[in-house]
Amino acid sequence: MNTEAKDQDSFVIKLSGVNFSYNSYQALNNINLNVRHGAYLGVVGPNGSGKTTLAYIMAGILRPITGTIETFGNNVGLVLTNPENQIVSLVVEDDIAFGPENLGLDAQQILDRVERSLKITGCSELRKSLVTILSGGQIAKVAFAGQLAMDAEIIILDEGTSLMDSKAKSTLLEFLRFLNTEQSKTIIHISHKLDDLYAADEVVFLLDGEIKAKATGALELLRYFKDTVGAYVRPGSFLLYRSFLEEMGLGDMDERQATHGLVQGMAWRQVSGKVQRRKS
Repeated sequence: MNTEAKDQDSFVIKLSGVNFSYNSYQALNNINLNVRHGAYLGVVGPNGSGKTTLAYIMAGILRPITGTIETFGNNVGLVLTNPENQIVSLVVEDDIAFGPENLGLDAQQILDRVERSLKITGCSELRKSLVTILSGGQIAKVAFAGQLAMDAEIIILDEGTSLMDSKAKSTLLEFLRFLNTEQSKTIIHISHKLDDLYAADEVVFLLDGEIKAKATGALELLRYFKDTVGAYVRPGSFLLYRSFLEEMGLGDMDERQATHGLVQGMAWRQVSGKVQRRKS
């Protein structure tokens, strides 16, 4: 088998020349994108750039006007911008069971899927809870559990952190990394915040329905396409700090170690400066 064939075998989604329009409005224009098994793909762009339309096409909700999309038999799950909109039952376990029930699975299969999804998402203690009393972060996890119960190999998150506070957002981003690294799920994370996509191993920049740039990570996108991307998307304080650390030669350290190193360096320069002034 040649290398090209091996690469194609690893794709879980392949879009070729995809175009989509709402009446006269061109939402997507000639999208060519390959998503590999186990990837963490970030899609960033300003409002109105076509991100949600792209998510809906990959999830099978919309069909391209022209062009093709292949999912190679993989189940694709979608978590909406506001996960509350896809909650259909009052009790957590009933909501997670809704999808498998509609697949016609028997009672034991449904129970197994619900229990497994609750365990993976860390929601076992919420099993009997009313969804109306859950926090935003918990609702998002229940929505993810519902997709896992449908045996989704690919999970798309469409602006899923936009309604969350910083703590809930941090928890959700950690959970996405867990699904990707520990559960081997392919993650497609769509956001207008580049900070949210720091863990992505590939990031594409979407503008006016077209892919304008691709990079192997959010930092690389910021580094090489700063003028293009920065005019439309705010990098965020975390990503700017990581970029600064790289410029200082501290990119391989975590934030705490790097900050400590910077403080020590500044202190040493201050002491050294005082010594030099005394000598002079």
